[in-house]
Amino acid sequence: MKFRINCLIVALVALTCCSQLSARLGETRAATDIAWRSEALPASPMLAFTTVVLGGFHGIIADLLWLRATDLQDQGRYVELVQLAGWITSFEPRASQAWAFHAWNMAYNVSLVMPTPEEKWRWVRNGIRLLRDQGLAFNPRDPVLCFELSVLYQHKIGRSSDDAHMFYKAALARDMDVALGGSGSGHALGEDGRALLKSRYRLDWDYMQALHERFGELDWRLPESHALYWAQRGVEVSPNQKNMRCSQIVVSALASTVFAGTFSWADDGKGYQRRPNVLFLPAAIKAYRDMITDYDLPDMNESLRSFLESVMPLLEEGGDAARLDHVRDVLEALPLLPPPA
Repeated sequence: MKFRINCLIVALVALTCCSQLSARLGETRAATDIAWRSEALPASPMLAFTTVVLGGFHGIIADLLWLRATDLQDQGRYVELVQLAGWITSFEPRASQAWAFHAWNMAYNVSLVMPTPEEKWRWVRNGIRLLRDQGLAFNPRDPVLCFELSVLYQHKIGRSSDDAHMFYKAALARDMDVALGGSGSGHALGEDGRALLKSRYRLDWDYMQALHERFGELDWRLPESHALYWAQRGVEVSPNQKNMRCSQIVVSALASTVFAGTFSWADDGKGYQRRPNVLFLPAAIKAYRDMITDYDLPDMNESLRSFLESVMPLLEEGGDAARLDHVRDVLEALPLLPPPA
């Protein structure tokens, strides 16, 4: 009997401490703006079960699922891994790494084993949707997820490392052509079109226009424009608006836009052409300079030098004397790195 009374006293003390700790945590979450947006998205039955019923034990179960996920990854059982990762994100909806792992697996590993470009694109798009429509919906101010999403656009679609990259680029361009009413910039969209753009692609039209004013008129049929959108968001939601990885994507996207930022469909409506857009040159130079200054990266002056030297032939071919003189002035002003010891 005495043992039971002692247990009851311990339990009451523990409950009191938990209550006080919970209140303090709630105040901290509210003050730092990191509260999970449960009011914005209804909790799934699985999430409600793990949060309310399992309580603190759901973290242990999540760890076990991660161990299982590692085994499946090592065995190359990617489709099973997708199903398991769905459980992990349900258990840990605020864990950036869970969303990033799941999306990366879809876009890279699962797509790789698919037999056709259409099926590959479906899995690449699934990875994008997971981060964009779910991960960022639960964590709207998470710069890690913004970065991961920007990388999928910049690297997986924008680069040529995947044999099906041309199919991905055309598929993205077709989707955005429809969403933007045939205008790459989206300027002609009415209210209904802007609402559809937000609900289907999570693109805020006002923010898109703000990027146009800051960098130049982007063509949203290009993956670099989407990479820039999400990377810049990642910078802006980061502490002190500094995030080196997201800033690197901004620089890379703008540089790519200078070399291939003009889009047009071929006459057959299937193929397409990309040509340089030197109107983005000032924005790209400024992005380089900002990154050198903001993150104290003097060695990056050599990257800027290499970029400008690559741009010069485009300007010479186009007879753009004014921009060519400006590039020469910038090159002349760049500091030279000391020779290696």
